[in-house]
Amino acid sequence: MVRPWESIFEEDEEELDILIRLLIDTIRDGATRTRRPQHTRPFTGHQLVENMLDGHMERSHNIFRMEPHVFRGLATLLESRGLLRNGRTVSVLEQLAIFMTVVAHASANRVACEQFQHSSETVSRYFHAVLRAMCILSEEMIKLPTGDEPAHILVRNTPFKDCLGAIDGTHVPVIVPREIQERYRNRHGTLSQNVMAVVSFDMQFRYICAGWEGSAADMRIMQHCLENGSFSVPEGKYYLVDSGYANTQSLLAPYRGERYHLGQFSRGQTRYHNQKEKFNHAHASFRNIVERAFGVLKRRFKILRVPSPFSVETQRDIVVACAVIHNYICKYANSDEELQQDEDDYVEEENMGVDWQQDDTGSAHDMGQFLRENISRALWRL
Repeated sequence: MVRPWESIFEEDEEELDILIRLLIDTIRDGATRTRRPQHTRPFTGHQLVENMLDGHMERSHNIFRMEPHVFRGLATLLESRGLLRNGRTVSVLEQLAIFMTVVAHASANRVACEQFQHSSETVSRYFHAVLRAMCILSEEMIKLPTGDEPAHILVRNTPFKDCLGAIDGTHVPVIVPREIQERYRNRHGTLSQNVMAVVSFDMQFRYICAGWEGSAADMRIMQHCLENGSFSVPEGKYYLVDSGYANTQSLLAPYRGERYHLGQFSRGQTRYHNQKEKFNHAHASFRNIVERAFGVLKRRFKILRVPSPFSVETQRDIVVACAVIHNYICKYANSDEELQQDEDDYVEEENMGVDWQQDDTGSAHDMGQFLRENISRALWRL
């Protein structure tokens, strides 16, 4: 006679046998199944780049932000300087294309992997290789004026003939570790790095200091650059700055307490009440070259408009690399759509710094006052 509990045990054993056989079959099938390749597109990343460069010029500009001949020229320059070399499966052209895709469109790593048919590690490796190359190239492509160059045509026949350009700061969004976030929090409460730049009247960056915390004042960054010797102004020359900087014989700031921003001198409001207002209007008109350059730079490179998931050091270097590429495009492009668009769409960038509370004594201040008064009187007589 079969007892009730023995029947139950027999049924449990049968179910267990079935489960074991199913498990064995599953393991066996998994061991013999062929892995499915991920990157199966019939043409390579290099072929994609060549197709882009050989096609309509607009395609190259849309993806790489430059004309085909400019792109090939930049790749050749990097290779000839020994900064990049062809890899076993990734050419210099493709390495540059990977980098441009990321910085121009803020593309995620996985998007670049799919576009160029490479692994995540390969895309990351070549992105950083090009970034290092651009930072080295910056020593050649971003240089301060010597002061011996002839005055730019924009100011040559004006009282500002000794002006070399303009200086300002701009904020670039960042991602930083939680423990240092407060240092990078700017006046608007967002996280950013404060970037100081010198721009000449041909819209090229002549000096870049990137990576400073968003809470840092513009004049603090300037003082650091002057003290470490990386920035200097030729004797007898000067740059235009806003009220966030001290007024000296080398850094010419506007008069305080008078109209200054271009919007305040719009049509119907250009009548000047005194010579200080006329000086401020001319000063703002010439100084906006640096704000326009920042606008063009950020329009070219979306990565400068959004936080990017890189280390703080890499986020700093990306700004420098973008300035290098901007200068190269300005120098060799036949037609620069960003610059043309800037003429129509320029909007004055809000100053996120604070007015510099300067000491009204000292030779530098006195000489700055003297220079500003001389220019102001000359303008008033025109």
